[in-house]
Amino acid sequence: SEVEEVDIQPISDLDTDWERKLPEDHEEIIKWPKDSIEWTTKKELYFLFCKGFLINNGEEWFFLAKNGKKCLFLPARALLDTSNWTFQSLPNLRFEEVALDCFNSHFTIRSEFKFQTLSPGSTYTCNFVYKITGDLDEFEEPVKVNLHFPDSDGIHYRYIYLVSPQLPVLRPYVDENTDNPPILQMPKFKGLPQLRND
Repeated sequence: SEVEEVDIQPISDLDTDWERKLPEDHEEIIKWPKDSIEWTTKKELYFLFCKGFLINNGEEWFFLAKNGKKCLFLPARALLDTSNWTFQSLPNLRFEEVALDCFNSHFTIRSEFKFQTLSPGSTYTCNFVYKITGDLDEFEEPVKVNLHFPDSDGIHYRYIYLVSPQLPVLRPYVDENTDNPPILQMPKFKGLPQLRND
């Protein structure tokens, strides 16, 4: 009998498979970028969404997280009181400027955004992305953060570290009569800063 040759494309390269990974409203989202984006396959479009692009006249960076949820980066100029900061252009940034040298010992971050830019039925967090370029010792103490949401009652606060504290490693008590060495463990804390790969 004759064997018929069939060109089988791996499932991971089919447009329909990659389209399932894109947000349902991806055809609307591709109209949002400041500059037009180009792609030929849904796989390319998916990876463009994961990399991200500027939207809203270059004032927001839209991207897909690893779990497929829609996310935003907002620039410092859109969130901070510009009269309290110096702004500077630096090369290779998502946004045109970064905020430098706050003139106060405290500052406020305010934001509003359109809900259609986020995934429905999802819980989001806000992450403060920063770089410390001075003496790290000045930032060892935790700072107080006041949180106020329009739909909640009052102001909630918590303390966060801008630099991971140098925590001592504590040795547990060791009985002289045992041959087991002590186990060293670092204490675990939530909310410590994490180094980004970029």
